[in-house]
Amino acid sequence: MPPGVQAKGPHHNAVHVQARGPHHNGGATLGLDTPVQFLTGVGPARAQAFGALGVQTVGDLIEHFPFRYELTPKSVPIGALRLGEKATIIGAITGVRSGGPGRAVVAHVVDATGRIRVRWFNAPYMEQRLGRGQTVRVSGTVEMYRDEAQFVNPRLEFIDPDRDPFEHDMDAFEPVYPAGAGLTSRQIAALIRRALAQVGDALPEFLPDTVRRARQLPPRATAIQRYHRPTQADDVQIARRRLAYDEFLILQLAVQLRRQFRKQHASA
Repeated sequence: MPPGVQAKGPHHNAVHVQARGPHHNGGATLGLDTPVQFLTGVGPARAQAFGALGVQTVGDLIEHFPFRYELTPKSVPIGALRLGEKATIIGAITGVRSGGPGRAVVAHVVDATGRIRVRWFNAPYMEQRLGRGQTVRVSGTVEMYRDEAQFVNPRLEFIDPDRDPFEHDMDAFEPVYPAGAGLTSRQIAALIRRALAQVGDALPEFLPDTVRRARQLPPRATAIQRYHRPTQADDVQIARRRLAYDEFLILQLAVQLRRQFRKQHASA
C-alpha cells in the first residue's frame, strides 16, 4: 500500500472470542476480554480516553487498526539527498548548539559523503539528548538553509554504538491510528505492540488449515500482526483480505442460524 493511502478495513466489527491460555501481567490474568485498563501503561485515565474511541477491552485494542501508513524510507547517503524529498540518513553527530529564533537546537550529522544540518524548534530538551559522536538515524523532508541541506523537526532514532547501524535499514511503514481524547497515534501504537506481545499468540483461529491454504489466506494472528506492522507494501492488503473473509464467514453463519431458528419455531 502506498504511503498515505487510506487503509479501509475491519475495525470493530470482528467478533471477540476469549483467548485460550491467557497471560499474566503483574499477577493479573490478561486475555482478549480483559478491560483495557489493566494493560500495563493504560490505567483508569487512559482507559476512559480509549472508551471514547470505542475501545473497552484488550481485544478491542488489538482490533483498533491503522487508517493509513507513513513511509519511513531506507537510508541514503547524505550526498545523494534531493531537495523536497522525504529521506532517511544514518550518520554521526559532530556538534550541537542552541539559541537563535525559536530557541532552536541545531546538530550537524555527517557520513562519508557529506554533512546535513538537523534543527528542532521549541524543543530545548533535545540539547540534553544529543551528543557529539552519537550515531543516529534521521528521517524527514530535505530543505535548504544557507546553501546547506537540513531537516527540521525530523524523526530521530539513536543507534547503539555496538550495533551495525545498517542491520535493520529498510523501508518502514509506520501505522497511523484513529486517535483523540488525549491519546496520540504513537501512544496507541506502543500500547498495541504491548498487547500483541502479551496475548498475540492466543488470538483465535476460525478457519481450518485446509480452508486457509485453499484460499491462500494467512493465519488470523499473522494477518492482525501484519495489519499493525507491515513489512512490505502488500502486507496490509493480504491482512484485510483475511479479516474480511472472517467477517463474511461469521455473517453467513449468523444468517444460517437465524434461518434454522425461524424454521424450528415455524414447525413448533
